[in-house]
Amino acid sequence: MDFIAIDFETANNRRDSICSIGLVKIKDKNVVEKIHTYINPEQTFDSYNIMIHGIDEKKVEDAPTFKEYWPTLKRHIENELIVAHFSSFDMSVLRSSLNAINEPYPIFQYTCSYQISQKIWPELINYKLTTLADYLSIEFTHHDALDDAYACSEVINKALELSDSNNITELTKKFNMNLGKHNGISYTPSGNKKIKSDLTLISTENEEFETDHSFYEANVVFTGTLNSMVRKEAAQKVVDRGGVCSNSVNKNTSYLVIGDYDLTRFSEGFKSSKIVKAETLLLKGHRIEIISENEFVRMI
Repeated sequence: MDFIAIDFETANNRRDSICSIGLVKIKDKNVVEKIHTYINPEQTFDSYNIMIHGIDEKKVEDAPTFKEYWPTLKRHIENELIVAHFSSFDMSVLRSSLNAINEPYPIFQYTCSYQISQKIWPELINYKLTTLADYLSIEFTHHDALDDAYACSEVINKALELSDSNNITELTKKFNMNLGKHNGISYTPSGNKKIKSDLTLISTENEEFETDHSFYEANVVFTGTLNSMVRKEAAQKVVDRGGVCSNSVNKNTSYLVIGDYDLTRFSEGFKSSKIVKAETLLLKGHRIEIISENEFVRMI
């Protein structure tokens, strides 16, 4: 059951602006070490971020830079199993910060307590750390990096207990999830294992549709991992509104939906073959809207 929970706070909306790092090491479900440090991002602090976590330039003026602290952090996380709450953000922060100092990615596996919580407690209205903490009676101060890491570790421990799992690897296998991996030069995200299905075969029992709905007679394609629902469920919602879904992008595509989990990779320069095809068709004058999962949920 050994793992390390991690949390980063940032000074502004740039992913390479780490200003606080919290680590909680768990061995046999017990906290064996807590580590916290402020980081001087050598960047301007946004007022919004200061309001969220209470950290400003004065608080970090004597703190190490990320480049100075990285050898220490690397010793803690290299070859370990890492957990973060909404890990796509924290892993993106780590990679962006390493890219900024021209350092390779460390080698480790990781998973997301947010995604695991969706499997363990499907009855919850959302899976924010504060919501989970209230539900599970975990006391912590939100947006304090060390406290967030501790709350994350407690969520995982309770998930292990409730699922009767001996370790995180066993837990993720039970719920058909992949562990994420960093291997020095690249990475693969954690999340649900992809089960390919032919979305064109999905039908609806609805006989009447809102003809002014965005998805009425629209052709929708999905790319990346969805957080809010599985792809088949999302496709059903489109079909129930009079649209159709396709497995690939073509000149008839109306919308390409990018899973929010993969939106970070997209912003970092990663593009799936579907995104590349959509951009090519856009340049040729075809009308295709590329939208995020969050936008899709609002529209549906």
